[in-house]
Amino acid sequence: MDKDLNKHKVIKKRKKAITKTYIPEFKSVYSKIFYLELEKKKEYEDFEISLEELKYILMVPELGYIYSHLRLRVLDTIIKEFQEVNSPIQFNYEVIKKGEVELVKFKVENELKEKNSMLFEVLYYIGEKINKENILWAVGGSIVLNHYGLIQCPNDIDIIVHNKDIDLLDSILKSLGDKKPIESSGTYSTKYFYEYNIKGIDIDVMSDFAINHSCGVYKYPFDKESITDFKDIKGIKIPMSSLEDWYIAYQLMANREVKVNLIEDYLKTRGVKNPSLLKRALLQKLPEQVEKNVKSIIECSENL
Repeated sequence: MDKDLNKHKVIKKRKKAITKTYIPEFKSVYSKIFYLELEKKKEYEDFEISLEELKYILMVPELGYIYSHLRLRVLDTIIKEFQEVNSPIQFNYEVIKKGEVELVKFKVENELKEKNSMLFEVLYYIGEKINKENILWAVGGSIVLNHYGLIQCPNDIDIIVHNKDIDLLDSILKSLGDKKPIESSGTYSTKYFYEYNIKGIDIDVMSDFAINHSCGVYKYPFDKESITDFKDIKGIKIPMSSLEDWYIAYQLMANREVKVNLIEDYLKTRGVKNPSLLKRALLQKLPEQVEKNVKSIIECSENL
């Protein structure tokens, strides 16, 4: 009884705060509430909130099971709204585990900008060295999503490289920073997977990238056709792998629903620019739902 009364008081206070404090013109009440929460915490560079606490912050009904499946989509929608209204506070997040407890770790704008700046500085630094050696390579993962305006801040630098060039690239990156020990994973059957830290930025390198899934193994086909754009960083051309290839890959990885939805929405509204990459992915054995999603995206694009 006391617990319910306390929760009621918290909600009343929060509603009162919304009416008295200026906040941007968000579409949803969730964004308004969360803006106020970040306003209180913005002096911290990052902070963590348990999923249970987040449920109460967003005033989500006590439907724990359902909310646990909706939380990423809710937070993703809030991020989009913050960007749409040009909110003075921006944030990013990741779901982490501490023991048996799931936490949502948030980073506020200032730290993100600083990390973003350093990440692209490192990408320029290594890109300049790699391009001199005529290596067939491309950046993938969150940098590709950032390149197309789908996320604010990439997590790290993911590099796909042709297997003919893996040894040369390894030699270059080892000379620029520290190569980290490799941890085995049952999720992947990638032939070459190396991790480095260069100037404080984590870099993952993959060659013959392969993802294990319920119906077999998906082999990421990397060749010149896989490079669909370039990012110019101070005159250095950084090759970008395709959204279409990452749409496939992310569907086969665990806990990538947000990224899948971002790419799917983009391809549905902007059209598929590289349908041949999706069609060649369909030549491999994929889970039924992934195959269905890919065919739907191709059909939707053809009807635009």
